[in-house]
Amino acid sequence: MFEGAAALRIDTDFAGQPAGSVSTATYGFATEADASEWNGLSLLVKGDGSGQLFSAGLHTGAGATFATKPFALDFEGWRRIPIYWGQFYQGAFVSPTAADLADIDRVSLSIEHAGATTASTVYVDSVLFTDTHDLFANLDLSQPAMSAVQADIAVKDYESAKADLLAYMQARTSPLLFLQLVRSYVDHERL
Repeated sequence: MFEGAAALRIDTDFAGQPAGSVSTATYGFATEADASEWNGLSLLVKGDGSGQLFSAGLHTGAGATFATKPFALDFEGWRRIPIYWGQFYQGAFVSPTAADLADIDRVSLSIEHAGATTASTVYVDSVLFTDTHDLFANLDLSQPAMSAVQADIAVKDYESAKADLLAYMQARTSPLLFLQLVRSYVDHERL
């Protein structure tokens, strides 16, 4: 479906490499991208069930690097992965500032060897900056653990909703548990 010429295919073979080895694909912009008016990054990922660990990174023209906590590619098929800016960290939980987000020059996607399977093929497509509506549109807010986020959205308190979502995401071990599989980002700018 999305494995055409526009999709990024990441093939890894960690045979003979220790667990924790990393393979990274990087997309550089011709000029720095200003993502400060957006609320996050969204991408379609086609997992292969390998259990390898996937993470995303942002790099600024000033040399700062921010990365997400890795999640397991323990699923097969396409899933939309929304990532709020607050899920990107540098060092001890330092999130990117508006100035950092106004100066993004590269996005990186990494696969980390988790130890079991050595070979993996993962596709990534539709990498987009997302707005507040997009950020919450792919979440299943009916889950009990999301009740604070749901209550904030009901009264249109998006700042509190983002803070509650961030607290929820930082406390969990997998960012895929309550995501709905939706392809609704065709109207937004592509990276």
